[in-house]
This record gives sequence, structure tokens and C-alpha cells, in this order.
Amino acid sequence: MAAGLMNDLKEGHWIDFQTRLVDITIQLESANAGLEATVELVFEFPSAGGVVPSFMINTRRIEADSSMSSGLDFVTAYVVIFIIVEVLHFLHLRFKYFRRVWTYVDWANYIIFFISASLLSEGFIHKDPVASTTISETVGFVNRWETIKYFVEAKQLLAINATLQVLKIMKFCNVLVPRMSMLADVLMVAAMDLLFFGVTFGISLVAFADCFYVNLGSNIDTYYSFMRSIISLLRSLFGDFDIEEIDDNSPSTTNSYIFLAYLFFAVFIMLSMIFAILGEAQGQVIARQKLLMLEGGHSKRPLAERVASWVRPIVAYCPFANSALKKVSPVQSKDLNTDDATDSNLSPEEQMEEARRTSQEKAYKFLLKMGYMMSEPERHVIIKSKVVDVFLGGTRTKKKRKSKISMPPAKKRVS
Repeated sequence: MAAGLMNDLKEGHWIDFQTRLVDITIQLESANAGLEATVELVFEFPSAGGVVPSFMINTRRIEADSSMSSGLDFVTAYVVIFIIVEVLHFLHLRFKYFRRVWTYVDWANYIIFFISASLLSEGFIHKDPVASTTISETVGFVNRWETIKYFVEAKQLLAINATLQVLKIMKFCNVLVPRMSMLADVLMVAAMDLLFFGVTFGISLVAFADCFYVNLGSNIDTYYSFMRSIISLLRSLFGDFDIEEIDDNSPSTTNSYIFLAYLFFAVFIMLSMIFAILGEAQGQVIARQKLLMLEGGHSKRPLAERVASWVRPIVAYCPFANSALKKVSPVQSKDLNTDDATDSNLSPEEQMEEARRTSQEKAYKFLLKMGYMMSEPERHVIIKSKVVDVFLGGTRTKKKRKSKISMPPAKKRVS
């Protein structure tokens, strides 16, 4: 029957000059191993001519374990608990919640998990029976391409999900050791610059990919389509290219010169821009960390208080847990309310000292934004000279406002 079917296809000119793709799917099962495999053979006919063969083999178990469904439900409930924690953090931090890079990593992790769980349930755990067709009734072949597709996509998404889960270890390490948060802070500061840089690099990549697709697509298999051309150029950034193959399949050396120009542009110019963007962002992050250290900020807080600051949004809505948390970290009432709230238990002298420290911090942040990278002695010179009142609109006379105070090592002057 199979030979007759092939003869009918051949006599009917099933493959002609308009054919662009022939896909052959073979399904195999091994009852002893409990596995089934799908072998897919693909023969592509590019518009420029020739045949490009490729293959793909996917395997999976024939039947799912009985405990897999309950395990998936347990993990889903576990993820829901983490989503509730993130919502409580949002209610506590408001719009500051979106300033952290781990916020987007967490929500991407949750979304990917629910998509992969749905695909895994449809393609493996709760498989729907395949609808009968004419081929399945006459020949006996049942094509399970849909369930195989769901299973493969679920496996890929679960791999990404597991990668993000392991990377989240750095999130908790940042709470315990603040110096480890430099990577996330640098990426968050340089996010906009990296975005526009990516757009510029993407445009240049598309331009060179189109050039090599037109010139080399009919001769080299790595450039036979536009997407393969983009992938080949990205691989060339890591040294995976063959300049001799390009030269052998070109009528002249022009294509080789264009490829070398692309490497020079991408490696020397674009890579230098990335280093400059990340270097500037790292300088700003280091300046902020020095500011926190000078002001007795996050890095000098006890370990128990750092952990309590992360747990506080979770237990802030539970009276019993909130009272227990106050015993761990004494300064809680101001953090549980808004940032501008003050502790009513402070004496007038302590309130004045707190206001003076806050004014010094604001003045120092202002000077950092203006471009002054001051050391600790220079900072004390500025504070002692009462420039704080000038920036914050204090009660100084006009004569004192016109006075100028210079910093010893700096070339700039602050009025």
C-alpha cells in the first residue's frame, strides 16, 4: 500500500518546481523502555535552488507517572504563595516596586511557569485522544504531532523557568550581602542606554544580514535564509565563521571585505560602546554605595534587620507577626508607614539630629548629581561650611548666600 501511495504521488507530480518543503514524519514506540519517538525529516527547496536537508528527533514517555499530576498541583500552589508575597511587596513599596530588576525576573518566571504547566498538562499528563482521520482508519497511522508539539514547548519553557529560579539565588544573597547587588543595580541604571544601544545594533545587524543573504544565500547553507543569515552573523561575533568559505563562493573579494567591515564595526565599535555604558552605570552604583556607607545606610545594618526589612511587607498586614517583627528590628514604625513619617517617641534633640542628617544626605546626593565625586574629607568640608542651607533654602542672609566655598581637590566651585 505504501509503494502504491508513492507511485500515485510521483505520477501526480506531487513534487514540482513550486515545491518549497517536504516534511516526512516517522513515529516509533518502545514498550520495553516506555518511550515513544518522533523522527522528522525535512527537505527544503530554497528559491535560489538546491536542497537543504535537516532532521529532528523528539522523545517522551508513553504514559505519565501517577504522582506527576499531584506534584504539578503542589508546585502551582507554591507559586501562588510567591505571587501573594510579590503583591504584598507592591502594596508596601508602591511604585518603587518597579525600580528593582528582580521584579521583572520574578513575574517573567511566574508567567512562564503557568504557560509551561498548561502545555505539559495538555501534551503529557492529560492527553486528549487523537481524532480519527481517513488515514488513521485506512492505513492505521495516527499522527500525534499536536501532543508532541505541546510537550516540546513545555520542556523548553521549563528549562527557562529552572534557569530563572537558580538565578533568583542572587536576589536573596543581595539582601544578606548588599555588595553582591552590583550586577542587578548596574543593569537597572543602564537599562535605557542598553535599550537604545540594542536598537542601533539590531538595525546594523539586519542590514548586514540582508546583504549576505542576497550575495551568498544561493551558495552557502548558513546564509540560505534571512533568519539563518542573522544567526550566522551573531555566531561570528564569538569567532565561529569561515572567511575562506565566503571567499570561495564569491565572484570577487568584495564579500570578504564587507564581512571584515561588519566584524570591525560590531567588535571594536559596538563592543566599546557597551563597555562605556556599563562602566558609567557602575560608577554611579559605586557612588551610591559609598553614600550609604558614609550615612550609615544599608550596608552597616545588622543581618537580622536586613532580613526583617525584606520580610516586613509580608507580615505588615498581620498584627501578631508585626509585633514580633518589632522585637527583631527596633526601627519599624517609620518603615511601615510612608517615607516622610517620623517617630513620635523621639525627643526634640533627636528629631533635630535626624533632620540634620537627612539634610546632609540630600545635599550630598545633589552634589553627586551635579558631577562632584567627593571623598569623605571633602564631604565634611561641604557640610561644615553649611552649604546645606544654600541648597535646601535655609535661613541665611544674602551676603552669606553670595559667598563661594571651594573644595580643595576639585576644579569646580559651588555657590
